[in-house]
Amino acid sequence: MADLVIASPCPPLFEPETRTEDEFLQPLMQNFVGWYRHAAQERMRGIGAVFKALGEALPGFDSISLTESGENARSLKVDFRAANDEGRLDRYALDQLSDGQRSLIALYCLVFLSNGGRTSLFLDEPDNYLALREIQPWLATVAEHCGDTLEQAVVVSHHPVTIDYMAGAKGRWFYRDANGPVRVSNEPERTVDGISLSETVARGWDRE
Repeated sequence: MADLVIASPCPPLFEPETRTEDEFLQPLMQNFVGWYRHAAQERMRGIGAVFKALGEALPGFDSISLTESGENARSLKVDFRAANDEGRLDRYALDQLSDGQRSLIALYCLVFLSNGGRTSLFLDEPDNYLALREIQPWLATVAEHCGDTLEQAVVVSHHPVTIDYMAGAKGRWFYRDANGPVRVSNEPERTVDGISLSETVARGWDRE
């Protein structure tokens, strides 16, 4: 179980500081900062890759730091380059960021700071707090690093971007008839030429 990450990221619940170094994430990733504190020390080589990816995903992003905030306590701070002065850095605590920014930071950290190519990610609705333009780049990063920094990734999602990007070739479909048991298939029962897979699902045309 040490190589499994099973979580449903909920950035409003992320605690901005920690007194512990946590090897494992809680179900809603409330202890993300404690996990990052542990992972950043265990897998220092991944920090540069995280910062590079976040620099492309978050406009103005510069770096993440853990600053002392009490006895044995560390707060996660994020530096952004000032929009009107590239030489100046503005520092924000984790709880000063938007839910979407917190979510992006956590999701990219999962890709690059998990347990050295052996981790399998099982994430429930990781795209909930992301903007449309942010979802596909993260999914592409996940796919690119499966077999490298990750063993595999399983994403549960209702989001149209995720459905269109991943579900066609690599998806599993869960459905039920009335109050019957949930069933699983490798593909939808029906697709419609000229209409995206997500739109087909939204219209209810994926079922015979």
